[in-house]
Amino acid sequence: MAAFQVPQRKFSESTDLWSIGVTLYHVCTGRLPFMPFEGTENFKTMHHIITKKPSGAISGGQTKIGGPVEWRNALPDDCLISQGLQKTLTPLLATLLETDTKKRCSFAQFFALSEQIVDRRKVHIFYVNEVKAIRVYLNCGTEDTLPALQMHISEQTSICPENQLLFFKDSSLGLLVEQNNGTLSFCKTNEANPILLCDREDNNVEAKWRLPTVRFLAFPNQVNVLEDGKLAKHNLQTGHVYRRQLEVINRSIALMTTTALTVNQVVIGQLMGVSREVLQIKSVINSLGHQFRMMEAFHKSCRSFIPLIPRKDRKSVV
Repeated sequence: MAAFQVPQRKFSESTDLWSIGVTLYHVCTGRLPFMPFEGTENFKTMHHIITKKPSGAISGGQTKIGGPVEWRNALPDDCLISQGLQKTLTPLLATLLETDTKKRCSFAQFFALSEQIVDRRKVHIFYVNEVKAIRVYLNCGTEDTLPALQMHISEQTSICPENQLLFFKDSSLGLLVEQNNGTLSFCKTNEANPILLCDREDNNVEAKWRLPTVRFLAFPNQVNVLEDGKLAKHNLQTGHVYRRQLEVINRSIALMTTTALTVNQVVIGQLMGVSREVLQIKSVINSLGHQFRMMEAFHKSCRSFIPLIPRKDRKSVV
């Protein structure tokens, strides 16, 4: 069988942009975006995948030899990059991995899009109902408001803004925003100190952690430097995956405790505010009661003078 010959094509700056897209996808996922079932050695299928890729698709691969190519317009589900960052990166990947060079972005567009992504402000949020961390990337200047943040949260959690209970540093986020001229510039978050998010309409809490699927491999009794090296590398990678997951779980447990304390503090503050208002209302009621009693006493006094008024004038007074 004759070797497959790839058609000769001239390379240009557009080719470099394609390479950047492939590299960026590899960094995000740990694998190449376009892959035949047999691997990169199958040049014919690889060429077919790359040249026949539909516009907007950022990856394609086969699940069996000679099988159809499955195209995806989004990063894979097992991608460790946060959903918020995936949302900002996917359009960039789509324009870098356009087969039609006329649709592929230029270097000027690439740098502009990259700067927009880098300049976004990352906001850490802990979603209590699902016991997981999410991240929102806000456009600086244009999205530094609570409604913009709530819109991004809705996209990642399906919780409408009206049902989002947001807390930050022992207080309601909405109250803090009001105290800071309606902006979120004061809100400096990190993994250990995020905004806490609860669903007003849902009291259920269910951890949806992504448990590792990789397993440690046992070393054979017979020593083999090459094979033992591969096993050691695999087990080291597996240990890192488990360590990462354990760190997520431990941080989530700590944040659940923080959430309980924060909600308790906010409720106590609200109850104290209500208590002060009740005392003020009670004071007003007591004052009105005192004035009513004075008016009643004055009315009785006036009526006591009626018998002293001459009879012919009494009728008009009564």
